[in-house]
Amino acid sequence: MSLPITARITRPANASSPLTGFLAVGAELLAGEDPQLHGAMQAEHADRESTLSLTPDAAFVEPSVLACSAGVTRPSDQLATEVPVRVERLAADRAREVFGADYANVLPGSVPAAVTGVLDAFGHDVRAALDLREAVGAGHDAGVAGHQQARHRAVADLVDAVRPPALLCGGPYAPATMDYERLRAIADGAGALLIADVTATAGEIAIGEVQSPVGHAHVTVVGTDRRLFGPRGAIVLTSSRDGTAEACAGTLTWSWPGSGELSAVAGKARALDLATTRPFRETTVRIRSTAAALSDELAKLGGRVSPAELADHTIVLEPPDRFEHVDAVIDVFGKVGVSVGAAPKGVAGSAAVALGSTALAQRGFGPSEIREIAELLDAVISAARPDGSLDESVRGSVAESVRRLLSQFPIPSYVPVSKWEAC
Repeated sequence: MSLPITARITRPANASSPLTGFLAVGAELLAGEDPQLHGAMQAEHADRESTLSLTPDAAFVEPSVLACSAGVTRPSDQLATEVPVRVERLAADRAREVFGADYANVLPGSVPAAVTGVLDAFGHDVRAALDLREAVGAGHDAGVAGHQQARHRAVADLVDAVRPPALLCGGPYAPATMDYERLRAIADGAGALLIADVTATAGEIAIGEVQSPVGHAHVTVVGTDRRLFGPRGAIVLTSSRDGTAEACAGTLTWSWPGSGELSAVAGKARALDLATTRPFRETTVRIRSTAAALSDELAKLGGRVSPAELADHTIVLEPPDRFEHVDAVIDVFGKVGVSVGAAPKGVAGSAAVALGSTALAQRGFGPSEIREIAELLDAVISAARPDGSLDESVRGSVAESVRRLLSQFPIPSYVPVSKWEAC
């Protein structure tokens, strides 16, 4: 009779962490008992490795962050408690340090869930709040490159007309810089709660490159995946000004009811620690410079691009007029191993695509590679037909160039799938 898998697997001799054995047992159980799911997950890793990711939300999570999924579970009698356990306390302490807040709550739920929780804490219905985060071209940013004074006048007029109990600002489609002190004055003039969503600029705030709303907004909410490179979730931050910290601390639970896993919070704690390191700073700075370089190179080739002035440095690329819908454009890029996203509504035509620079910056592409990537994108969009089809010669040539670039600049800290067996 064979030994149980836990008896057959031992910690590698050179492993210093007791968690190594735990993770190894879990992986072997998955492979042996659910090979279909195991194969699907391995294929996902291979696809991620072999795709030039240009979607605005594409980001690679560091392996040590992923390793935090190693079975940290809250006891069932503590599913909704105001008392943090060690992992949550560590995550909150790190969030306060990174963002300079007096209060922090690191939550496994999404940003929308966190915003709803904050509004509930202050007795407001989320439906009554004025959400400016996606009001592109509707006064929120008066055109992405609009003058800040005009933008604030438009916001002030809108708030004065609506008189909402809460004002939600920021978001991925806001300008890269926002005057939170001015927005706070506008909110105070209407007696409204100001909530800032800084998911798109979290990395730049963490390294001091962009103004933090903490201390100006009543409450700041941060998504932890896009710019902190952590698991999907949210952080709620406040200062002691106006008693907002006390209100949140007395109302928000440490885990949403029914959420017994602390692994996501542990992953965020690790991501917040990484946010204090030199590599994180260098990558965050490179995200901005990479977006600007890619925008410039595409413009030199005659591409119709908007400047990368949105908060997340997204580039909006308008394809030739022969394309009527964005799905065909996304599909044609997918044929050569490039993933792109749809442009936000209201900033471009129905076929425009959004290009992000985060994954490019993480891989470490330099100026010559960014120039080549722009040339490859231009070659595809120039040769593509309106239905998304592409000549095989163009497809093959571009796809081969994409594979070469990806092999030269692998995902940092990741073991290539081709070498998994050797591990």
